[in-house]
Amino acid sequence: MNQPHRNASSAPLLQASDIHVRFDVEGEIHHAVRGVSIDVAEGQTVGLVGESGCGKTVSMLALVGLLASNAEVSGRITYRGNLIKSHAELVALRGSTIGMVFQDSMSSLNPLLKVGVQVGEAVRRHRGLDRKAAKREAIRYLEQVSLPEPDHVYHAYPHELSGGERQRVMIAGALACEPELLIADEATTGLDVTTQAEILDLLSSLRDSRGLAVVFVSHDVGAVAELCDDLYVIYGGRSVEAGRTSEILNEPRHPYTRALLDALPGMEVRDRLTGIPGLPPLPHAFPPGCAFAPRCAQAMGEQCNEPPPLFTMKSGRRVECWLEGAVTGD
Repeated sequence: MNQPHRNASSAPLLQASDIHVRFDVEGEIHHAVRGVSIDVAEGQTVGLVGESGCGKTVSMLALVGLLASNAEVSGRITYRGNLIKSHAELVALRGSTIGMVFQDSMSSLNPLLKVGVQVGEAVRRHRGLDRKAAKREAIRYLEQVSLPEPDHVYHAYPHELSGGERQRVMIAGALACEPELLIADEATTGLDVTTQAEILDLLSSLRDSRGLAVVFVSHDVGAVAELCDDLYVIYGGRSVEAGRTSEILNEPRHPYTRALLDALPGMEVRDRLTGIPGLPPLPHAFPPGCAFAPRCAQAMGEQCNEPPPLFTMKSGRRVECWLEGAVTGD
């Protein structure tokens, strides 16, 4: 098993502070992300974990300007210390500075175009190379992501490749634009265990060899544990716990984090897994106060009807929960 990278620079590459995303759906406001803040340093791998519908992917799409026209994004985003002041500046970072690998490679790749053409198109757009040079670069990057016979893969259509091969093509296309930061959104979801391990190894190797910063979005806590230095636990459009991955997974403090870990299959024999009752709240119907309270076995009654305070520990770890105050006496 790979160990998370520990040589990341302390200087922030990307800082996203108090990000909010609201969607206007036929006049009804859906407040999907409600104040998420994330820091990513050079060479660091940061994980976002949580159930589907908690706001992980929407948060990342907001950072690269890929949300639909009915979305309103607010907050503060800086890249290398420079404040991003407009959507145009955000879009300018996409591709050549921030690359993105999406979850479903079959729907993300154009089924009517050979994969080499699609990778080459990204290279031409973001690096200004001519067609022949773009083809050479596309084949080189297909080789770098350990695809067998990259010349053959270049001329293949998406449906002629396996799921793992298509995912590698997606990674090659993102890396061929030579970004400094790669956002991998559920990049291993839907793959078999062996292929998933190969993709995680690939991301780890690319990070180490290129000094690449990575944001790894997943609902798979095991994958996050293997790859990520820092971890953000997302629930109800909020970051409810954040800090070093090993610290959070070894000693979770937020009830939602503990519930996620309790739901994982372990080595011990159990009749059934421990599930989390209920479902995450819909973005237009968040409960007042703590969004997790309706599903929390440790909810503190009426107190949870108020927004929970944020507690910051000496290590820098942050927990947003009323229960943390009761434990620490704050």
